[in-house]
Amino acid sequence: KSGEHVALKILREEFARDRARLERFVAEAKMLCELEHEGLVRGFRVAKDQGTVFLAMELLPSETLEDRLVAGERFGESEALRAIRDVASSLVYLRGKGIVHRDLKPGNMIRTEDGSVKLIDLGFAARIGSVEESSTTVGTVAYIAPEQARGEGDLDARADIYSLGATLYHLVVGEPPFAGEDN
Repeated sequence: KSGEHVALKILREEFARDRARLERFVAEAKMLCELEHEGLVRGFRVAKDQGTVFLAMELLPSETLEDRLVAGERFGESEALRAIRDVASSLVYLRGKGIVHRDLKPGNMIRTEDGSVKLIDLGFAARIGSVEESSTTVGTVAYIAPEQARGEGDLDARADIYSLGATLYHLVVGEPPFAGEDN
């Protein structure tokens, strides 16, 4: 109604029939809609229309930091540090809300038109202290903290800090600190 363009994250029909996936999608969407920080993509609303469940969120440029790395770009130290500083600010905010992201990586970071970096995709985010959520191993192998890879419960902001460091390494060096495959 406002005339503002938005991005839609749509839950595929087959996933919407899976109760666990539907609940996880709706929980992520609601969490995103509750958060207000300049370093996080804004969520506007989660809704269902004609059987399709979707999240309306801020429309951002489509190129992630990972896209730039895949294209062969390396980040200079100062540019990489600015990106990490922006994401760290988002992590401080999330920590204050009792949330751990659990999937920090260049593919979940977008440089905006003003040069700042926004964190996207809270699909694996969990409330700190939620043993059920935080003991499930999720994330991207090259960036997750050892305790996260082992599936240890009670993950907190330290796991995200580890992932942030791995991301900084990748931005500057041009490859992740460790090789591995996600399963």
